[in-house]
Amino acid sequence: METIGIFLSSTIDDLRKERKAIAESINFRQECKAVYAESFSASTLSSEQVCLEAVRRCNIYVGIFKNKYGFVPIKNNPNGFCVTALEYYEAKANGLSILIFVDEEADGVEDKLSVFLKEIMDFNNGHFIKFYSNLSDLVRFVLEAIDNEIVQDRFKARMRAMRVEQAQKIYELPYFIRLRERL
Repeated sequence: METIGIFLSSTIDDLRKERKAIAESINFRQECKAVYAESFSASTLSSEQVCLEAVRRCNIYVGIFKNKYGFVPIKNNPNGFCVTALEYYEAKANGLSILIFVDEEADGVEDKLSVFLKEIMDFNNGHFIKFYSNLSDLVRFVLEAIDNEIVQDRFKARMRAMRVEQAQKIYELPYFIRLRERL
């Protein structure tokens, strides 16, 4: 069975407890693996390379937001995005399932984060997000959303397999059998 990589993206300092609880809950499941900065090994690669490559290797992106926009790298960042936004855009560019969770009791949300959240929550082009009010709700909501994504992905895979099987059966119809015989 293939392991499902789940990338956890958030600011670290203010959401350390949340990240740890979610990672532990994800890793408790045999088929899932939480991928997050605290779990990375030392590397000769840059932090940017390590983070974005980790996003690309995952299946699901989980974004957790509270008050802070986060660190904004100066180099290779013409749009001035924070690391969490860079990870989000990498996930989006690579077709990952994207799940967004926002603390509904956040106080003093930084302006740049408000602008970013407004974009990713856009009714037409954004994502349906889930608000949480405490740690246990957040963990439960994240796990439920991951389960839904896994079920949907498996359903889609079964449907694709059924379509291929049905397409192959078409060639067993009398018309195609006669056509093959003539050729």
